[in-house]
Amino acid sequence: METYVLLNSWKDCKPEEKAKNIADKVGSCFNTSTKIVWVAWLGNLCGKDPATWLGKRKTWMEAFTMIRSLGIHGISVEGLCTLWMANALALLRVVAEPTETELAD
Repeated sequence: METYVLLNSWKDCKPEEKAKNIADKVGSCFNTSTKIVWVAWLGNLCGKDPATWLGKRKTWMEAFTMIRSLGIHGISVEGLCTLWMANALALLRVVAEPTETELAD
């Protein structure tokens, strides 16, 4: 009986309410307003190679905060995706490596 109730509850799922393609799923990551925020946040580093950049880099915490402010579903909350994205920016040398204090907070 429990199995029937569980399976029967799925009959109300409507496929048209789900994302139809990859653009629907990740489109908010690449919309114009998100690009504008990234370009403004990167400043002089935008369009340059982070590996050879000699200018001042933003901090890891600034990256973490900016990522959260983007409002992208799945990475806009304090969670592992936000942490991983900030870490990836540090590994790519877009931002400075995090300090022990930043990681502990």
